[in-house]
Amino acid sequence: MMTVTSRSAEAEVEPLPEELESAQAKLVYLCLRQFENGATVDQIQSQVGITKLALHSLLRSLSGKGYVRCEDGCYYPVRSD
Repeated sequence: MMTVTSRSAEAEVEPLPEELESAQAKLVYLCLRQFENGATVDQIQSQVGITKLALHSLLRSLSGKGYVRCEDGCYYPVRSD
């Protein structure tokens, strides 16, 4: 027997920044939200399946635009509060 679990209708989901245009940028940003203690490039790649070359380019772009920060080799999403 399979059980389906769904989130409560009242649970708040933080929206993506509207300025993120590419599907890959959105995917990487969403992926980073899953990691409370940051994520390495290897961890991100294993989740999203984007080549490291493309991933490094995306992370540089997201960092330059202020959506992602990097500390000690780990990437974190920058939340707009």
